[in-house]
Amino acid sequence: MNARFWLMAVTAVGLAATVDVATAQQRPCPHSESDRDKITRTLQSATTCQRAYDIMNACRSNTGGDVALADVVIQRCEASFLPGLTATARRAYDAERAACRKRYAKREGTMYVSFAVTCEAGVAARLAGAAEKRTRSR
Repeated sequence: MNARFWLMAVTAVGLAATVDVATAQQRPCPHSESDRDKITRTLQSATTCQRAYDIMNACRSNTGGDVALADVVIQRCEASFLPGLTATARRAYDAERAACRKRYAKREGTMYVSFAVTCEAGVAARLAGAAEKRTRSR
């Protein structure tokens, strides 16, 4: 993989990740927001990383409980791009995730924990989408 491509992709992801994570939801959560087990299973079985991220956004409660949902999405998304990252691209990806945590680090309340992990999941989802587009264009 071209290190320059990944560095540019991760930089673009970083710029996109600065979009406010509290934006309006497009679809309702397919389960009761209190039924985290069903939501987790739905995230794990989502057809794409982007679909899992969209479901997570629809189902999040803006509390610390969203950490588990974001972890599922991040793992789901990373599986599609992480093995192909160069060391430079991996450092850039890790830096973008750290920037999400730093953005809300001085804020108090579990709502900001949710915002940080949602931002991290968004970074992973965007990078997975970029990797998928590269694969399709070959």
